Amino acid sequence: MADFKGHLVGASLVSGIAATALAMGSTLPESTILGFFSLGVVGGLLPDIDSDNSIPIRIGFNVLSVIAAFLLVFSFTDQLSLIELLLLGLAGFALIRFGVFSIFAEVTVHRGLIHSIPAAAIAGLLTTFLAHSIFAVQIIPAWLAGTFVAGGFLVHLILDEIYSVDLLGRKIKRSFGTAFNLGSLNNLLGTAGLYLAIAGLYHVCPDWRPFWQMASDPGTYLTLESRIWPHGVWFAGLLDLLVS
Repeated sequence: MADFKGHLVGASLVSGIAATALAMGSTLPESTILGFFSLGVVGGLLPDIDSDNSIPIRIGFNVLSVIAAFLLVFSFTDQLSLIELLLLGLAGFALIRFGVFSIFAEVTVHRGLIHSIPAAAIAGLLTTFLAHSIFAVQIIPAWLAGTFVAGGFLVHLILDEIYSVDLLGRKIKRSFGTAFNLGSLNNLLGTAGLYLAIAGLYHVCPDWRPFWQMASDPGTYLTLESRIWPHGVWFAGLLDLLVS
């Protein structure tokens, strides 16, 4: 399978192309498009949260542990002394970093159900829901955010499958088919849980029709289509800028 660097580069490349196309064909602010790009990169690293030794999971649990510690401390600042708050914060950090992480590592299997297409859909739908319901993002940008996360997630799965094929040796490794799949016949209960989660998230997500109407409208891509190839001299705009 691809390593962390490969996934990072792959997700960055695909998300960068998508974000550039979006910048050229829409009126969204640059900061918003940069956010979409970042979400795509994060999505490209998400599938490896089921690997106990992966960089994303270590960073994620460290950050979550610190946040939990501060939330505990801030919740009892009026009731406890400084020493008690410090001990409470350390306890909260240890609970998440070592307790919850140990349980998570025990119940998850690398290249398990998280490495699947329905898991990518869950990541995208959850992002859309959080963006719209928690951060008050409008419907179309919220769905774009979810699309970038799901897209990055799928790039990760595809890269894993590509690395499962030994082109030089002309053979397929045993890991082929364990990433880009619709679930696992060996874990029917877990697979059913994934699809139930998709149904539940779809129910609470904002209306998808405005986003689909925009995405399926040929007029949306007119500006982008007209700028795919340069008209006249290549890099003329850049040359004019440098000369001036």
